[in-house]
Amino acid sequence: KLASSFECDNDIINGIHTACVNSMLTCCQDFFVDTPKRDAPWTGDLMLSAESIAADFDSYGVLYENMMMCKDAQNEKGGLPACVPAFNGNWAYTKHIGPDWTEGVLFHVTFFAYKYTGNRKIVDDMWDTMNKSLDFFPTLGDGGYLLNKSGTGDWSFVKGGCSLEVAMTAYYRISALMMASLADATDRDSTKYRELAENIKNEIREKYVKNGELNGNHITEYILSASVGFLTEDEEKKAVEKVVEMVKADNMAITFGVHGNRMFFDLLSKYGYQQFIYEVLMNDKVLGYAYQVKEGLKTLPEVFTYETNRVMSHNHHFFFFLDMWFYKWIAGIKINGFGYNDVVIEPSFVDGIGNVKANLHGIKVEYDKNSIKIDSPYAFTLKLKNSVKHLNMGKYEFSLD
Repeated sequence: KLASSFECDNDIINGIHTACVNSMLTCCQDFFVDTPKRDAPWTGDLMLSAESIAADFDSYGVLYENMMMCKDAQNEKGGLPACVPAFNGNWAYTKHIGPDWTEGVLFHVTFFAYKYTGNRKIVDDMWDTMNKSLDFFPTLGDGGYLLNKSGTGDWSFVKGGCSLEVAMTAYYRISALMMASLADATDRDSTKYRELAENIKNEIREKYVKNGELNGNHITEYILSASVGFLTEDEEKKAVEKVVEMVKADNMAITFGVHGNRMFFDLLSKYGYQQFIYEVLMNDKVLGYAYQVKEGLKTLPEVFTYETNRVMSHNHHFFFFLDMWFYKWIAGIKINGFGYNDVVIEPSFVDGIGNVKANLHGIKVEYDKNSIKIDSPYAFTLKLKNSVKHLNMGKYEFSLD
């Protein structure tokens, strides 16, 4: 059931949020299927939606059961099938294999289920399974830390070109970093995971970073490299500027696929591009989120080019991660660490969204052009314009003057 809600005074934004929630609700079966049309339990789809599922819904129970199904499906080598339960025999263990699709689900679901509940049982019960996958990943490369065999790379893109090696290796580093964070939070030694993450970064930099810039050819390569820490601070800023430049060149359209999308909103918002993201979302002249809402779609299609593409699903949940942008950046509710020991509320005010009312697992934020109201069951830090306040649980109201 829903544990969170978001609404504002912008009908298009509300329509996008509704489509996100509808797609997720209708795709929640025994295992999260990619679409009710096919009932195919793709692991990669669940990986991509993991944070939004954990944040939007009271979902710990079903996420835990899905991880137990994955645990049972993992083979002796550490490989996870593309679908759980596996179908088509050995095929499911040979296609799309890697941290960017199949095994990635183990880390992302476990991480976010723990993050939004503080219940560490899922971590303890999945620990050995995740380690087994980490040990398996090197078999997907040519030696060293760069992965380039099987995998999926970016998916459902309008314009292709993302390197499979960059995508797989980026998610390899994410898996290592998630393990390091989970280890620290559960009193385990995180040293080997941090060393692994550093080795992955060093090797990909040696190949792809030249003269202080990423040698990339596709938007997703820049988004992934900047998001997972492949780049220095200066290089990361250049990569973000490159992403903005490339999106503008594409007429403010989202032409990249699911992996670029997964990190696009957080990355650009980190650098203050919330207004830019809003303009991209509201662009109804190209196939995208606003166009879909204006066309009357109540769920998320599998591809933005659903009108001209081969027969694809019009109800697909793996673009659902966008919904987190409304909670984390527009309402500004950010959960650091695991559980709710470090809650930060830092709303973004963009032209086009005047009134916001959000509830993330009981943390309520409501604002208009004059004031902001907060009702939190947890202590929190409020960052509002140029002020920072550390506040206890309770109800507050502040002027926005």
